Amino acid sequence: MQAFGLYVIGTRDVDGGDIALSSGAFRVSNRAVADVSDGAGSYAFFLGFMTDDGSALDPVSLLVLSGGDQRLLDIDIDDVILARAGGTGDVPEPASVPLMLAAALAFGAAGKRRALRCDRRARPITRLYYQRES
Repeated sequence: MQAFGLYVIGTRDVDGGDIALSSGAFRVSNRAVADVSDGAGSYAFFLGFMTDDGSALDPVSLLVLSGGDQRLLDIDIDDVILARAGGTGDVPEPASVPLMLAAALAFGAAGKRRALRCDRRARPITRLYYQRES
């Protein structure tokens, strides 16, 4: 699965369908109501899409549509995200954690066994053998 998304931030002049995101045959546009507003005149619209059939995304284009009135829209782009599921990351798989614990325990047991063996060799001789005189 692959996904692409971004926030487009504009003023109250942005109407529904003014901003579009396209990739190959896919095309999404903003809604008339913003997803987020800061209360000071800025409005954020999220645009994004994903593939769930394993196919790769085509190149992505951001289109600013002005409609028939030829107005200029003042927009910013923020939080551009490209995500790919199923890739390998830095986090180990859950099955490898028990294997690492088992290896650590095995090395610890082998080290303790070796230390005990060395300790027996270093003990002083405490038995003395006497010969009887006849």
